[in-house]
Amino acid sequence: MEQRLRTLSEPRSRQWPARVADGHFVGNALSEKGSTRVGGLVFNARLLPVPGGSRLSGDKAYSAGSTANAYF
Repeated sequence: MEQRLRTLSEPRSRQWPARVADGHFVGNALSEKGSTRVGGLVFNARLLPVPGGSRLSGDKAYSAGSTANAYF
């Protein structure tokens, strides 16, 4: 949510405060292992197109409670 609140000028970010206010849970799928500053906007993981779909490359950290989240 912190990233979305910092970027409310972007249309894709504006929808999230209302969803959270409506009681939806949002997962922390942005966490990455490594030396990158927490809360920063630099990500090493990449979603790459491959024949028949996509491939996610990089290391992601597990988000406790993620099975209860409506959005990731």
